[in-house]
Amino acid sequence: MNFYSIRNRILYYLIAPSMVVVALFIVGFIYVAEKNFNGYVENNAEADSKRIVANIKDRFIDKNFSKLNEQIFDEKFSGFRILYIEVLSDQGQPMASTFLNQPPVRLPPINGKAATAVKSNLVYYGSPILNIDSPVFIGIYRVGTVRVGYDLRDVQAAIRQTAYVSLAVFVIFLLVGIHLSVILSGRIIRSIENLAEAAKKYSDGEVLVSQELISNDEVGQLALAFNRMTEKISAAKRELESERDQLKDKVAELENWQNATINRELKMVELKKEINDLKETLAKKSS
Repeated sequence: MNFYSIRNRILYYLIAPSMVVVALFIVGFIYVAEKNFNGYVENNAEADSKRIVANIKDRFIDKNFSKLNEQIFDEKFSGFRILYIEVLSDQGQPMASTFLNQPPVRLPPINGKAATAVKSNLVYYGSPILNIDSPVFIGIYRVGTVRVGYDLRDVQAAIRQTAYVSLAVFVIFLLVGIHLSVILSGRIIRSIENLAEAAKKYSDGEVLVSQELISNDEVGQLALAFNRMTEKISAAKRELESERDQLKDKVAELENWQNATINRELKMVELKKEINDLKETLAKKSS
């Protein structure tokens, strides 16, 4: 795998950062969704716990604990995701609860000095719960505590669903990004390969070489520049060939003139020799 290929560089410099941004966005989205879900459940649970305390406060006054036990069972099945309700005295002793036997979870100790609701996260039968201990006041006196456990399984399921949806979105983004990178890099690579092939043909001596313009981007501008370069080189080559032909004609003309001059000089030499021979012959005859 050649890292320096155009396709790999497009994938690394364009797609990889985009995927990192998308992944960070999804992680942040899941975190915010979890905080919002938990905040929504806690707010509703706290409001529901206050309602229960207000409804059963009269049972503390009339000391009707059998009625209190019936009422907390009614509240359990009519409240907001309630798993259990337990009523404790101001000394922390159980007075009534929806537990049929012992609590299946170790509940935290009661904070007898707390003036407001105390929240804690526990595990109940393997499921996450929100435990709220709300003090019960009659006048200025604290007479007991109402403990309510709220089921968080729906919240966890919603968070998991959000995570699955986000993962699916991430995978879709990843596949779309890879697909776009393949298309983009393939288009660029094909154009460059065609340009390289045209340059090779031109270097091998093929004169009529031009690159088809398929886009107006940088690659298209490169192909246009290549075509202009080949046209100028071809024009210069034709001009050089024309000048070469003209030079050949002039050289041939000079050679013909030189040959004619040499022939004329040879004839002059022969004529001079004949004249000298005739002079010698005439001189012999006159003597």
